[in-house]
Amino acid sequence: IEPEDDPDGTRFGRDGVPPLPAPVRRRLAAARRVTVCAVGPLAAAAFERIEGEDGRPLAAAVALDFAPSLPAAAALADRARARAGRSASLGPSAPWAALVSGPVPSPAAADRWGTVRDVPLVDLPWDEALEAYPADRVAAATGAAATGDAIARLGGAPVLQVFAHGVVDDAPVRPATLVLAPSDPGDDGLFSCADAERPRDAQLVFLGSCAASAGPYRGGDEAAADLAGAFLAGGAAVVVASDARIDGHDALDVARRFHRHLAEGESPAEALRLARVEREGAPFDGLRVVGAGQVPVFAASVARAPPGRTRAIVVGAVLGLVVLSLFVLGRPVR
Repeated sequence: IEPEDDPDGTRFGRDGVPPLPAPVRRRLAAARRVTVCAVGPLAAAAFERIEGEDGRPLAAAVALDFAPSLPAAAALADRARARAGRSASLGPSAPWAALVSGPVPSPAAADRWGTVRDVPLVDLPWDEALEAYPADRVAAATGAAATGDAIARLGGAPVLQVFAHGVVDDAPVRPATLVLAPSDPGDDGLFSCADAERPRDAQLVFLGSCAASAGPYRGGDEAAADLAGAFLAGGAAVVVASDARIDGHDALDVARRFHRHLAEGESPAEALRLARVEREGAPFDGLRVVGAGQVPVFAASVARAPPGRTRAIVVGAVLGLVVLSLFVLGRPVR
């Protein structure tokens, strides 16, 4: 689908479903995995809402990811495959997942954006997002410690999860910005696209922030003007982000479900699909998988067993030993 089909960008808005022919829609719905390389204004069209014959939206029917171009999709997939299973080679104390959440904004940022001032993020249990991973394999920086320096320090983990306010800063050419805690008294805590482009080793970055993938359209430079594209330029293979407003409770719920499936060895695209299926009836979350979403981050499951399952295993083992002991003691001596 070419940009000239919608030269002024008004035919297919963010909430508009692209008018694909029925045979194309059926083929999409019948697939297991779909990568969308849409160019121009169509990159923002709601492919997720395309319905199959059974009425299910595409986002719930297939593992769906997006790439700015076909060459970029191939390059990012190669990058992801080269890093897949890297957790197995990390040291015994190295984190598999890192969390930067609930930053305390600087007074300047709070004064400039009313949402930042009026909607504090420190009260939500952000750590629940990564509860699927073993506790000793998770590193976290929260509240006043959730700074740009923390992202730089923790960005070597295979998975980086960020919960922060996302705002549109009109000053830079690329306006998408995260509001983090200031690193020092002279810092405003604003994390720009230029900051996101600094090299880091995280394979997957999940941005639970408003408008993180929003940016101006520049022909031939798709995804280069937002935070998702900036993190890809900085070394990530895949980014989960939204180009619209996202509720903090919804972001936390989606992330918790997403990471459970990701830790079990699912690809990012499939993990997000499963999270959405589990949230059937909930409002559309607006999140997208951008980049190599079809390649699993973990080659095998790294998920920790749920507490109930662990207790069941322990109790079962104890009962087994008791039965075995009674059997042995009850045998006659010859």
